[in-house]
Amino acid sequence: MIRDLIREELKKYINENQNDDLSYSGCTRFSGDEEKHKLCRRIISTQGWLSKHHNYNLQDVIDEILEPIKSPYTEEQKDKFIKGAKLLFDLGKISKGRLYYFIEDNIKNSKLVLINGEWHPVNKLNTNYADLAELITDLLYKSERSLPIRKKILQNPKEGLMIIKPKIKKLLEKYFKDPTLYYDYVKNINYRSKIGEDAENNVKNKLEEKGFELLYQGGEGDLIDMTFGVDLIMSHPETGPKTIQVKSNESWDKTLDYKYCDWIIVSEPFTIYDNKTKEVVEL
Repeated sequence: MIRDLIREELKKYINENQNDDLSYSGCTRFSGDEEKHKLCRRIISTQGWLSKHHNYNLQDVIDEILEPIKSPYTEEQKDKFIKGAKLLFDLGKISKGRLYYFIEDNIKNSKLVLINGEWHPVNKLNTNYADLAELITDLLYKSERSLPIRKKILQNPKEGLMIIKPKIKKLLEKYFKDPTLYYDYVKNINYRSKIGEDAENNVKNKLEEKGFELLYQGGEGDLIDMTFGVDLIMSHPETGPKTIQVKSNESWDKTLDYKYCDWIIVSEPFTIYDNKTKEVVEL
Protein backbone atom coordinates (compact mmCIF):
# COMPACT_ATOMS: atom_id res chain seq x y z
CA MET A 1 0.00 0.00 0.00
CA ILE A 2 2.72 2.50 1.02
CA ARG A 3 4.91 1.55 -1.98
CA ASP A 4 1.93 2.06 -4.30
CA LEU A 5 1.41 5.54 -2.86
CA ILE A 6 5.11 6.32 -3.37
CA ARG A 7 4.91 5.19 -6.99
CA GLU A 8 1.89 7.44 -7.56
CA GLU A 9 3.69 10.41 -6.02
CA LEU A 10 6.72 9.81 -8.23
CA LYS A 11 4.51 9.61 -11.32
CA LYS A 12 2.94 12.94 -10.32
CA TYR A 13 6.41 14.43 -9.86
CA ILE A 14 7.50 13.25 -13.32
CA ASN A 15 4.28 14.38 -14.97
CA GLU A 16 4.57 17.83 -13.43
CA ASN A 17 8.11 18.15 -14.74
CA GLN A 18 7.65 16.89 -18.28
CA ASN A 19 6.30 18.83 -21.23
CA ASP A 20 2.61 18.17 -21.89
CA ASP A 21 3.18 18.38 -25.64
CA LEU A 22 3.47 14.78 -26.84
CA SER A 23 5.51 15.99 -29.81
CA TYR A 24 8.27 17.33 -27.54
CA SER A 25 11.64 17.41 -29.27
CA GLY A 26 15.10 18.48 -28.24
CA CYS A 27 15.59 22.17 -27.38
CA THR A 28 11.84 22.90 -27.23
CA ARG A 29 12.37 24.43 -23.77
CA PHE A 30 14.17 27.31 -25.55
CA SER A 31 11.47 27.90 -28.17
CA GLY A 32 10.82 31.38 -26.73
CA ASP A 33 14.49 32.36 -27.03
CA GLU A 34 15.67 32.20 -30.64
CA GLU A 35 19.35 32.64 -29.76
CA LYS A 36 19.46 29.85 -27.17
CA HIS A 37 17.30 27.60 -29.31
CA LYS A 38 19.67 27.98 -32.26
CA LEU A 39 22.70 27.21 -30.09
CA CYS A 40 21.00 24.17 -28.58
CA ARG A 41 20.07 22.82 -32.02
CA ARG A 42 23.69 23.14 -33.12
CA ILE A 43 24.85 21.21 -30.05
CA ILE A 44 22.18 18.55 -30.48
CA SER A 45 23.36 18.00 -34.05
CA THR A 46 26.44 16.23 -32.63
CA GLN A 47 24.08 13.51 -31.31
CA GLY A 48 25.80 10.56 -29.59
CA TRP A 49 29.21 12.23 -29.89
CA LEU A 50 28.31 14.22 -26.75
CA SER A 51 28.17 11.20 -24.47
CA LYS A 52 30.37 8.51 -25.98
CA HIS A 53 33.57 7.58 -24.14
CA HIS A 54 35.91 8.03 -27.10
CA ASN A 55 34.41 11.41 -28.03
CA TYR A 56 33.17 14.18 -25.69
CA ASN A 57 32.47 11.66 -22.92
CA LEU A 58 29.74 13.46 -20.98
CA GLN A 59 28.58 10.00 -19.89
CA ASP A 60 31.42 9.64 -17.39
CA VAL A 61 31.21 13.29 -16.37
CA ILE A 62 27.51 13.08 -15.49
CA ASP A 63 28.01 9.73 -13.73
CA GLU A 64 30.68 11.27 -11.48
CA ILE A 65 28.60 14.36 -10.73
CA LEU A 66 25.53 12.30 -9.77
CA GLU A 67 27.52 9.81 -7.69
CA PRO A 68 26.91 11.61 -4.34
CA ILE A 69 23.14 11.25 -4.68
CA LYS A 70 23.13 7.64 -5.88
CA SER A 71 22.10 4.74 -3.70
CA PRO A 72 21.86 0.93 -4.05
CA TYR A 73 18.76 -0.74 -5.43
CA THR A 74 16.14 -1.61 -2.83
CA GLU A 75 15.86 -5.22 -1.65
CA GLU A 76 12.58 -5.53 -3.53
CA GLN A 77 14.25 -4.40 -6.75
CA LYS A 78 17.19 -6.76 -6.20
CA ASP A 79 14.81 -9.68 -5.67
CA LYS A 80 13.05 -8.83 -8.93
CA PHE A 81 16.31 -8.73 -10.92
CA ILE A 82 17.49 -12.00 -9.39
CA LYS A 83 14.18 -13.57 -10.40
CA GLY A 84 14.64 -12.30 -13.95
CA ALA A 85 18.23 -13.51 -14.14
CA LYS A 86 17.27 -16.96 -12.87
CA LEU A 87 14.57 -17.13 -15.51
CA LEU A 88 17.18 -16.40 -18.18
CA PHE A 89 19.40 -19.11 -16.71
CA ASP A 90 16.56 -21.64 -16.62
CA LEU A 91 15.80 -20.83 -20.26
CA GLY A 92 19.42 -21.42 -21.23
CA LYS A 93 20.05 -17.80 -22.15
CA ILE A 94 22.90 -17.28 -19.68
CA SER A 95 25.40 -19.61 -18.03
CA LYS A 96 25.63 -20.37 -14.32
CA GLY A 97 28.79 -18.26 -14.16
CA ARG A 98 27.10 -15.32 -15.90
CA LEU A 99 24.22 -15.61 -13.45
CA TYR A 100 26.61 -15.55 -10.48
CA TYR A 101 28.58 -12.52 -11.66
CA PHE A 102 25.42 -10.66 -12.68
CA ILE A 103 24.08 -11.04 -9.14
CA GLU A 104 27.38 -10.23 -7.42
CA ASP A 105 28.60 -7.43 -9.69
CA ASN A 106 25.55 -5.88 -11.31
CA ILE A 107 22.82 -6.30 -8.73
CA LYS A 108 24.69 -6.01 -5.44
CA ASN A 109 27.10 -3.26 -6.51
CA SER A 110 24.98 -1.09 -8.80
CA LYS A 111 23.95 2.38 -7.62
CA LEU A 112 21.57 4.89 -9.16
CA VAL A 113 19.44 7.90 -8.32
CA LEU A 114 16.28 6.89 -6.46
CA ILE A 115 13.47 8.99 -5.02
CA ASN A 116 11.74 7.16 -2.20
CA GLY A 117 13.18 3.95 -3.61
CA GLU A 118 11.91 4.59 -7.13
CA TRP A 119 14.01 5.05 -10.29
CA HIS A 120 14.40 8.67 -11.48
CA PRO A 121 14.70 9.72 -15.17
CA VAL A 122 17.95 11.58 -14.44
CA ASN A 123 19.65 8.16 -14.49
CA LYS A 124 19.45 8.33 -18.30
CA LEU A 125 20.83 11.87 -18.62
CA ASN A 126 24.38 10.56 -19.14
CA THR A 127 23.49 9.10 -22.55
CA ASN A 128 20.56 11.22 -23.75
CA TYR A 129 22.19 13.68 -26.14
CA ALA A 130 19.05 15.82 -26.47
CA ASP A 131 18.84 16.55 -22.74
CA LEU A 132 22.63 16.92 -22.54
CA ALA A 133 22.45 19.55 -25.30
CA GLU A 134 19.89 21.51 -23.28
CA LEU A 135 22.08 21.26 -20.18
CA ILE A 136 25.19 22.49 -22.01
CA THR A 137 23.21 25.32 -23.61
CA ASP A 138 22.12 26.59 -20.20
CA LEU A 139 25.68 26.18 -18.91
CA LEU A 140 27.06 28.35 -21.72
CA TYR A 141 24.69 31.18 -20.78
CA LYS A 142 25.81 31.24 -17.15
CA SER A 143 28.75 33.52 -18.02
CA GLU A 144 29.23 36.28 -20.60
CA ARG A 145 32.81 35.09 -21.00
CA SER A 146 31.44 32.16 -22.96
CA LEU A 147 30.27 34.38 -25.83
CA PRO A 148 33.27 33.52 -28.10
CA ILE A 149 32.69 29.82 -27.43
CA ARG A 150 29.00 30.11 -28.27
CA LYS A 151 29.89 31.80 -31.55
CA LYS A 152 32.40 29.05 -32.35
CA ILE A 153 29.80 26.34 -31.62
CA LEU A 154 27.38 28.00 -34.03
CA GLN A 155 30.08 27.76 -36.70
CA ASN A 156 31.38 24.31 -35.81
CA PRO A 157 29.69 22.53 -32.84
CA LYS A 158 32.36 19.93 -32.14
CA GLU A 159 35.30 22.32 -32.40
CA GLY A 160 33.55 24.85 -30.17
CA LEU A 161 32.66 22.28 -27.54
CA MET A 162 36.18 20.86 -27.51
CA ILE A 163 37.45 24.24 -26.25
CA ILE A 164 35.78 23.67 -22.89
CA LYS A 165 36.11 19.88 -22.75
CA PRO A 166 39.13 19.89 -20.36
CA LYS A 167 37.14 21.87 -17.78
CA ILE A 168 33.56 20.80 -18.51
CA LYS A 169 33.20 18.90 -15.22
CA LYS A 170 34.46 21.86 -13.16
CA LEU A 171 32.14 24.24 -15.01
CA LEU A 172 29.12 22.03 -14.39
CA GLU A 173 30.01 21.68 -10.72
CA LYS A 174 30.49 25.44 -10.43
CA TYR A 175 27.18 26.49 -11.98
CA PHE A 176 25.11 23.47 -10.94
CA LYS A 177 26.42 22.94 -7.42
CA ASP A 178 23.40 20.97 -6.27
CA PRO A 179 23.25 17.64 -8.20
CA THR A 180 19.46 17.66 -7.90
CA LEU A 181 19.40 20.59 -10.36
CA TYR A 182 19.99 17.99 -13.05
CA TYR A 183 16.50 16.63 -12.35
CA ASP A 184 15.21 19.41 -14.59
CA TYR A 185 17.06 18.10 -17.65
CA VAL A 186 14.92 15.05 -18.37
CA LYS A 187 12.22 16.35 -20.72
CA ASN A 188 13.42 14.31 -23.69
CA ILE A 189 13.99 11.29 -21.45
CA ASN A 190 10.44 11.52 -20.14
CA TYR A 191 9.06 11.75 -23.66
CA ARG A 192 11.04 8.78 -24.97
CA SER A 193 10.37 6.74 -21.82
CA LYS A 194 6.61 7.28 -22.17
CA ILE A 195 6.75 6.01 -25.74
CA GLY A 196 8.74 2.95 -24.63
CA GLU A 197 6.46 2.22 -21.68
CA ASP A 198 3.33 2.48 -23.83
CA ALA A 199 4.87 0.19 -26.46
CA GLU A 200 5.88 -2.40 -23.87
CA ASN A 201 2.44 -2.43 -22.26
CA ASN A 202 0.75 -2.63 -25.65
CA VAL A 203 2.81 -5.68 -26.63
CA LYS A 204 2.20 -7.33 -23.26
CA ASN A 205 -1.55 -6.77 -23.55
CA LYS A 206 -1.69 -8.05 -27.14
CA LEU A 207 0.17 -11.24 -26.19
CA GLU A 208 -2.03 -11.80 -23.13
CA GLU A 209 -5.07 -11.51 -25.41
CA LYS A 210 -3.52 -14.37 -27.43
CA GLY A 211 -3.19 -16.53 -24.32
CA PHE A 212 0.37 -15.69 -23.22
CA GLU A 213 1.31 -15.55 -19.54
CA LEU A 214 3.61 -12.81 -18.25
CA LEU A 215 6.68 -14.21 -16.49
CA TYR A 216 8.75 -11.01 -16.27
CA GLN A 217 8.41 -7.35 -17.21
CA GLY A 218 11.24 -4.82 -16.93
CA GLY A 219 10.55 -1.10 -16.81
CA GLU A 220 12.69 1.97 -16.18
CA GLY A 221 15.95 1.24 -14.40
CA ASP A 222 15.51 -2.50 -14.89
CA LEU A 223 18.87 -4.30 -14.85
CA ILE A 224 17.58 -7.24 -16.90
CA ASP A 225 16.60 -4.86 -19.68
CA MET A 226 19.78 -2.75 -19.46
CA THR A 227 22.13 -5.74 -19.28
CA PHE A 228 20.47 -8.34 -21.49
CA GLY A 229 18.09 -6.26 -23.62
CA VAL A 230 15.07 -8.28 -22.47
CA ASP A 231 11.90 -6.23 -21.89
CA LEU A 232 9.45 -9.09 -21.42
CA ILE A 233 9.48 -12.81 -20.79
CA MET A 234 6.16 -14.41 -21.72
CA SER A 235 5.01 -17.97 -22.21
CA HIS A 236 2.35 -19.84 -24.16
CA PRO A 237 1.56 -23.59 -24.15
CA GLU A 238 2.26 -23.79 -27.89
CA THR A 239 5.42 -21.67 -28.09
CA GLY A 240 6.90 -22.09 -24.62
CA PRO A 241 8.66 -19.15 -22.89
CA LYS A 242 9.94 -16.33 -25.10
CA THR A 243 12.36 -13.55 -24.25
CA ILE A 244 11.29 -10.34 -25.95
CA GLN A 245 12.77 -6.98 -26.96
CA VAL A 246 10.05 -4.39 -27.67
CA LYS A 247 10.25 -1.70 -30.35
CA SER A 248 7.75 1.15 -30.63
CA ASN A 249 7.76 1.15 -34.45
CA GLU A 250 9.39 -0.40 -37.52
CA SER A 251 12.39 1.97 -37.54
CA TRP A 252 14.73 -0.39 -35.70
CA ASP A 253 18.13 -1.65 -36.76
CA LYS A 254 17.70 -5.25 -37.90
CA THR A 255 21.48 -5.73 -37.97
CA LEU A 256 21.75 -5.44 -34.18
CA ASP A 257 22.30 -8.66 -32.26
CA TYR A 258 19.91 -9.11 -29.33
CA LYS A 259 21.63 -12.33 -28.31
CA TYR A 260 19.42 -13.02 -25.31
CA CYS A 261 16.10 -12.45 -27.11
CA ASP A 262 13.93 -14.90 -29.03
CA TRP A 263 11.60 -12.31 -30.49
CA ILE A 264 11.70 -8.65 -31.46
CA ILE A 265 8.16 -7.30 -31.31
CA VAL A 266 7.05 -4.01 -32.86
CA SER A 267 4.20 -2.36 -30.98
CA GLU A 268 2.60 -0.48 -33.89
CA PRO A 269 1.78 -2.10 -36.19
CA PHE A 270 1.93 -5.18 -33.95
CA THR A 271 4.50 -7.44 -35.59
CA ILE A 272 6.57 -10.32 -34.19
CA TYR A 273 10.02 -11.01 -35.66
CA ASP A 274 12.14 -14.07 -35.01
CA ASN A 275 15.39 -12.62 -33.75
CA LYS A 276 17.61 -15.13 -35.57
CA THR A 277 15.98 -15.05 -38.99
CA LYS A 278 14.35 -11.58 -38.73
CA GLU A 279 11.31 -13.19 -40.37
CA VAL A 280 7.75 -12.43 -39.26
CA VAL A 281 6.22 -14.88 -36.79
CA GLU A 282 2.54 -15.66 -37.21
CA LEU A 283 0.55 -16.69 -34.12
